[in-house]
Amino acid sequence: MKSATIDTKLPRIVAYWTGYEKLDFNPSEPAIPAYVQDVDVLILAFALVQGGTLQYTCASDETCLCNGPQYWTQEQIEEWLRAIKASYPEIKVLLSIGGWAFNDWASVTSAGDFASNVVGKLGEWSGLVDGVDIDYELGSGSTTSLPSSVSFHDVVSALIKEMDGTGSGSATLSLPYYGGSPWQPADLVDLSDNISFVSTMGYGQNTGDYDALLAAGYRAVKGISGDWTPSGVGPIFKNNNIKAGMFWNLCENKGSPPSAYIEALNASLPAS
Repeated sequence: MKSATIDTKLPRIVAYWTGYEKLDFNPSEPAIPAYVQDVDVLILAFALVQGGTLQYTCASDETCLCNGPQYWTQEQIEEWLRAIKASYPEIKVLLSIGGWAFNDWASVTSAGDFASNVVGKLGEWSGLVDGVDIDYELGSGSTTSLPSSVSFHDVVSALIKEMDGTGSGSATLSLPYYGGSPWQPADLVDLSDNISFVSTMGYGQNTGDYDALLAAGYRAVKGISGDWTPSGVGPIFKNNNIKAGMFWNLCENKGSPPSAYIEALNASLPAS
């Protein structure tokens, strides 16, 4: 299994974007907010796992891309991505698979078939998507199911093999990790060289998950959310020598605007 096509550069700032909210960004307007230039990896959330494959549409109250009249279409998202990549060609775009709810991972009975489906879906994005983010979340209140006949390790291993074999450059792979995660850092150590980065979903001040990932040899990104204040970001990052941050949500319209968090991350992270 090769690792040459995996992007090994650790991003400084990773940001999720929820296309279902239609906030802040308007694909019909050419202007892109200035703070997007500071984002290294932009993650489109979410494609859901249903019937052993990926889908972009679902019930109106679910968190999913391209979900109906009040949502952006895939064509509109592509138009927006073209404008971003024209201005900031170095930015990486990932398609996030999963999320907190409405995923039927138990429907994945073949890791290889699932990986083939994922790579096929990447090909539908006109070369604008550079890889995948596996947002495999479980826990109290989640409506996501566990795989029944394949392991998380099987799924990640198959994705690495399938993406590496395409020769398309669509090989950036990120994973989540959080307290209570169904996988532990030791579970995927044999694959760590092929994983571009892991974002800890521990949004609070505890940096234990971040440290555990680093200790296991992963490229770790510390997560923050809109529930924080921008002024609270700096001390946590600086005092813990955190080198990369993940922001949820790039188009969130509550509390401080995304630009305030991006500014705080820029001020507290070391130069790339």
